[in-house]
Amino acid sequence: MQQLILFMSAFVMTGLIYGAEPVLKYKGKSLSFEDLETKTQLQLYEADLEAFQAKKRILEDYLFQLYLRDYAKAKGLQLEDAQRQLLAGKAVTEAELKAFYEKNRDKIPYPFEQVRDELDRFVRSQQEQDQKNQLLEKLLSEKSTAILLSRPQAPQVSIKTDEFYRKGKSGAPIVIAEFADYKCPHCRHAYLVLEELFKAEPDRVQIVFIDFAFLSALSKRLAVAAYCAHQQNAYWKYHQLIFDNQVELTERSVTEFAETLKLKMDVFKKCLVSDAAEDMVEKGKSEGERLGVTGTPTLFINGSRYTGPIELDSLQSYIKNL
Repeated sequence: MQQLILFMSAFVMTGLIYGAEPVLKYKGKSLSFEDLETKTQLQLYEADLEAFQAKKRILEDYLFQLYLRDYAKAKGLQLEDAQRQLLAGKAVTEAELKAFYEKNRDKIPYPFEQVRDELDRFVRSQQEQDQKNQLLEKLLSEKSTAILLSRPQAPQVSIKTDEFYRKGKSGAPIVIAEFADYKCPHCRHAYLVLEELFKAEPDRVQIVFIDFAFLSALSKRLAVAAYCAHQQNAYWKYHQLIFDNQVELTERSVTEFAETLKLKMDVFKKCLVSDAAEDMVEKGKSEGERLGVTGTPTLFINGSRYTGPIELDSLQSYIKNL
């Protein structure tokens, strides 16, 4: 399509500037970032964020090298010796190696003796990286040192949260919309973390759960069942039962959880085959697709896509100044 011309309008060191400047021309009409569909806006932001993170890592490595050269010169050392001295960690004991092996046993399909040396190298490399990160953090806390990149700001998007499942005080300033699949192990982790956050910030946080059931037929079946529990005012209890028993979920779980909650089973079973339940689950999937969701869990906080770790301290730090 020769009439389709793409061009970038303006750059800071990180990439796109989101605003009214044209980013696309089609058939003579200029379109700004704000004119694009939400999904495309978020895809551009994520590409820009990825570029920012790559540049930041490069500059952090260069900053370390600058410091290393000065340190080696001041100590009269070769660069390799200076680096070894700066990043020296404590000796890794046999007990620590075995503890690490046991903790990660499900990911290591070999006997300990066969992978012992490799584990030792890995743990020591992790220690060195931790030492390097601590050194960089210390350097960047000084007024004379900084990485002069501007982190791209996530575009604000409008999420249709009103008809989905919500808990928290009306008017709470932080609204977390979570797209998740009941069969997704990472979604169970997110569920546990968000529960912690909700308990820690009960006056500030609202949580909206939106089904993005895509992993299996059972994922969709559970989403439908949760909707039917909602019809009997038992959504969040049913929701909890699903995640608390995620490893053992089967088709029988659908009715067993309803029986555990003493729901009216005739009403519940009728709901399971209703168009309304099916439509509700499809609405969640469609809303996720509109926003470019391709995996779970995906969080939006006050309309901005959250890309940090789904951990309590990270989320609390993120929402602190919102």
